[in-house]
Formats: sequence, C-alpha cells, structure tokens
Amino acid sequence: MRHSYRDGGALGDNPPRELPIGASTAMLASVIDPDSAVPPYEQLAYILRDEIAQGQLTGRVPSIHEISQHHHVSHHIANRAMSILEGEGLLVKVPGEGHYVRERKS
Repeated sequence: MRHSYRDGGALGDNPPRELPIGASTAMLASVIDPDSAVPPYEQLAYILRDEIAQGQLTGRVPSIHEISQHHHVSHHIANRAMSILEGEGLLVKVPGEGHYVRERKS
C-alpha cells in the first residue's frame, strides 16, 4: 500500500507552522524547526522514524517530492533523511519504484 500526503493517509495534512494555543506538544514532532541546532534532515529522519515505529508509515513511502512539499524542506534535505533511514535499515530503496518500509522480523 502506498501512503500519500495528498490522500490524508498516515501522514495527514500539512503541519501548522505555529502551534495553536493549548495545542499538544506532541504536534511538535511533525514540524521542522529551522532555528533548531539539529539539522533539518535529522529532524525529518526523526519524524519519519517515529511514524515507522508507530506503524503509521508502512509499505511504500511517499516520494521525495511529496515529503519535501509536505514538510516544507528542499528535495536535498528529504533525500538525505531517507538515506539516513536506509542506512539504519528501516527503509529499502527499489530502483525505479521508490522507498519501502522494511518489514520487521518477528
């Protein structure tokens, strides 16, 4: 199954740029903070890693283009975050198809 930001799949709509008054700090996990000491690609890798761990992101991962638009980052940042997750063994890249979440061994 392919997840998409457009269909409101596991990843939902565009995240807010500012938290509304009274909003949960859990919302912070989906917002890239350009002023953070943590590089944006590491923040994005953290967000995607958390979605994988929670079972929200499975199967085929949205394209680099979709990820970059959704999180308001460059394609380079999105690609670097995906490479980090590939290196950690969470994603597998299939040439000509895209990235997939690697199935967990039981």
